[in-house]
Amino acid sequence: AYILQAASLFDSQHHGRAFTLIRNPVDRAVSMYNYLKNNGNAEVKKLTVEEYARSPHVENNWMVRFLTGKLAGPLGDDDLIVAKEVLKNKFVIGLVDDKSTSMKRFEQYFGWAYTQNPTEQYSCRKRAIEKDAKTGVLKGSESTEVSEGTDAYALLYWQNQLDMDLYIYAEQLFKKQGQELFPNLEGVQ
Repeated sequence: AYILQAASLFDSQHHGRAFTLIRNPVDRAVSMYNYLKNNGNAEVKKLTVEEYARSPHVENNWMVRFLTGKLAGPLGDDDLIVAKEVLKNKFVIGLVDDKSTSMKRFEQYFGWAYTQNPTEQYSCRKRAIEKDAKTGVLKGSESTEVSEGTDAYALLYWQNQLDMDLYIYAEQLFKKQGQELFPNLEGVQ
């Protein structure tokens, strides 16, 4: 996990903060299934989404693993606590479900401006925000969607229980950061 390696660059005199767009872990897992299925993974092509959720190909708490650097082996509540602390202290939080507000926050926090070709840059930003990130597939590709209450959803949720807890925490951080870091953007559409 590069975020842990990058942390060594900063100290009390040299601060740094990254940004992230966080997505519901079940939606992310379905997107990964669609990606693998549509991009030549021969084993996944043969699997239904439920079979994928039971297979070794499925993601297992990817966000917690990435933030803790614990890419293999079992995870526990202590790992979730570490991941929450990393998110809280090192990231400006964005949510895929609220890309427009997230982008406004990133632009303000990092001082991003449209300087090269403002009209084209803004148009590109708008297309990126409007893109449907739920399915994770290009138009014309086969896409599977999973609804809450289905066996597939329950299986993918089970594989990502810690990530789901982290996602709920990220939603709370998103709200808190909005109030503390971006009070002038709150309510702005």
